[in-house]
Amino acid sequence: MSNQKDRKVIFTAPPFEKTNTIGISDKDFVSLIDEDNQIIIFKYKQVNSKDGENFCFYIVKEGFCFRTNGSHLENFQKFYDTVKLASEKGFSYLEFYFHSQDLEIEYAKDYHDFLLSDFYSQDNDSDFRGIRGILINKSGFKEFVKAKSKGFINRKDYRCAIKIGIQDYVSFKEFIDSGFTERYKGTREMKKDYTIFLKAKENGFMEINDYELAEELGIKNYQELEAFMKSGFYEREGYYSTKEYEEFKKAKKLGFYIKSAYDEALKLGFDNYDEYKKFLDSGCKTLEEYHFKIKFPPIFTQKSNKIKEILNDSNKAFDSMSYEEFFRLKYLSVEKMAEIAYLKIFKKELNKDNELKLDEIIVELNRKTENKFVDLKELKYWRRLRNKIIHENFKLDKFEAMRGKEFLDELYNNLNEL
Repeated sequence: MSNQKDRKVIFTAPPFEKTNTIGISDKDFVSLIDEDNQIIIFKYKQVNSKDGENFCFYIVKEGFCFRTNGSHLENFQKFYDTVKLASEKGFSYLEFYFHSQDLEIEYAKDYHDFLLSDFYSQDNDSDFRGIRGILINKSGFKEFVKAKSKGFINRKDYRCAIKIGIQDYVSFKEFIDSGFTERYKGTREMKKDYTIFLKAKENGFMEINDYELAEELGIKNYQELEAFMKSGFYEREGYYSTKEYEEFKKAKKLGFYIKSAYDEALKLGFDNYDEYKKFLDSGCKTLEEYHFKIKFPPIFTQKSNKIKEILNDSNKAFDSMSYEEFFRLKYLSVEKMAEIAYLKIFKKELNKDNELKLDEIIVELNRKTENKFVDLKELKYWRRLRNKIIHENFKLDKFEAMRGKEFLDELYNNLNEL
């Protein structure tokens, strides 16, 4: 603390009312003093002070009279040191600093927060610093600190929460906002409401409307209710919501949680979500196309393996100069490849009900793809030759066999490219 013993302090009467007098805080007054070591300080006793003897200090500077609000400190050094100490605690006025000490409050922020709260009472005594008022507010501040540590800023909320067994403001607000109760409707009723709220909260419910709807539908937890409400099945409360929930449970057993997907799947003929999802992931536009895509790979593999077997036997026949068998097998491999091409284009197999000859298959493929694979007249020539080999034991020389091979290879490759 700065030594103010050498300061010149003159005891005088109060400044004239017509003087340009400005009341400033004790903290600001000391700051002005610190700026000028030579300035003269005046002191006067306040008249009609309700605190007993009160003394004010003032200075005259640049045509203005700056004065303090007054305190019981008559000695300037004591005044100065006390103001410095109060400033360190955040106080600008000694009046509030002394009051905070009476209430055993150390810092200005806590003091001002307390004064602005409903924990502080000014109606207990005609003088807010009277003994009775101080005792009550000392107790009030202790309650304020405890409440504040739990998040409460309102005494009524704090006391209400404690009575019903809630220990922090977040939980209290959560309960109030839930709609399970009404604020301050009575301790007994609120305790009952809070018991119901805690039971609901254990199952994920935070709002009374959700909880009551779940109770009506027989739903035990919020996750189930939320899934139902987001599913598209739920549209309105009452009798219809019960029917909607039954439909949702039926769909859920099949793996569906969204009504639009469930309706579409049923329309297509799917009775479980996994199969429906496979259809969606397949990229197929129709159910027929999807079923074909599932069925096609094993059929294709089977027929492709059969063709390899036939071509292998065909090559062996050629090597053994059995040109009739070579040609027959070569023709058979093209027929099998035509069946695969038909399967790709028409998405169905040839069977006894729609059995077609090779040239008939080629005609159908030409019409569907608008491609001309081979000369149909020449194809018929080689088909008749194949029939003569099978039915008449027609003998085929190497030259004719090679001509037939060239034609059939071209047709085979064209079919394979589909």
